Amino acid sequence: GGSIEEDDEDEDEDAETAVAAPIDADAAARRAWLLEQIKRRQDRVAVYSKALAERGLPFGDGSTAAPPVRGVIEMPDWLVARATDEKPMPCLIWGDAAEDCAVVRPRKAGGQWVSLSALNALRRTEPVKASKLWYDKYVLDLRRLNAEAGPVAVTVGAALDSRRCCQSLALGAGLVTAVVAGPAVAPLAVAFLTSQTCWANYQTWHPLVHAPLPLKLLVVRQLYVWAVLGFRRLENLVRAGLVEVETRALEAGVRESSAAALARDV
Repeated sequence: GGSIEEDDEDEDEDAETAVAAPIDADAAARRAWLLEQIKRRQDRVAVYSKALAERGLPFGDGSTAAPPVRGVIEMPDWLVARATDEKPMPCLIWGDAAEDCAVVRPRKAGGQWVSLSALNALRRTEPVKASKLWYDKYVLDLRRLNAEAGPVAVTVGAALDSRRCCQSLALGAGLVTAVVAGPAVAPLAVAFLTSQTCWANYQTWHPLVHAPLPLKLLVVRQLYVWAVLGFRRLENLVRAGLVEVETRALEAGVRESSAAALARDV
């Protein structure tokens, strides 16, 4: 009897061992997979933190990379030349400058000419891209050239340098447009509100008039958002027009550098 019970116990232990073996193997496989995923994540974090640190955006403990040391940003001494049929000039933006077009470059940037009109438009709309033309070494300040070009360039340049001034001009343009268009728009609005077409569709728009206050506030908020977006578009149009005026003034009034300066720094 005792030997039979011992045999049964041995069989039970063998069965438990056989069942536990696959479970242990699955657990080990899952653990190995999890460790591999953790290792891959740490590698990705190291790569991302290095790339972000190189762009001046610290991430993590900052020990993986040090941001590059930036050079000293200089105030450039601008040289001015003019492209002609006999003497074509290169341009970093257009490839070749147009005939009778002014080109400029910092004195120390040998041979890296850029069209004045293209530079002015780019620095007013996308200053980061404009700064990359000379690898962020120079402050793109053209006030000296504006002063040479005359009072129009100085005035328009000062307006473009001030965001509040551009917004004030856009607001003024909007008010002038409203005043001028008001006498023509008001009768049309009254005619529409009293027309048969408007009141024939009463069932369509009357729920909005009698809507609860939260819905009315939501409608007012949406109208405000549209008004802000429209004002920003108007501001961008005003700014684009000012940039065009400034560019034309620079092209017409800027003085070329002396032949001795150009010969020395070609």
